[in-house]
Amino acid sequence: MKIDSKNIERAIKALVKAKVVENGAYKKVFKGYISSFGASLAQAGLLPTIIFFEANSDQAKDRKLVIEALKSMLPEKYNVGNKKLSLFLIEESEQKGWSQQKERELLRTISDSMVAMKLALRMYREND
Repeated sequence: MKIDSKNIERAIKALVKAKVVENGAYKKVFKGYISSFGASLAQAGLLPTIIFFEANSDQAKDRKLVIEALKSMLPEKYNVGNKKLSLFLIEESEQKGWSQQKERELLRTISDSMVAMKLALRMYREND
């Protein structure tokens, strides 16, 4: 899927809503988090990557914001709501028995959303 202006606009809104971007700037660390998400996805897979980004720790509190932005970018058909994304993925997989095609579709949607966020982040200045 090609990342178009609509995807980038949605990413901008998601980054602002999740407070990754505040006052036209973002913390430098978010650039690394968003970039490392793709590498983690390729190495570990979707669920382990989401669990890592949602983990509770002092260092991880900013990483969670990336997942919050991602959740707001997902289409309504996924309807995550206020749940943790990892919990949603586990429940949906167990209850609905997702097919490989459905899993690939979600993985593609998440990958495209993260690429759009990476591009959208470049529109703002970086804080130290």
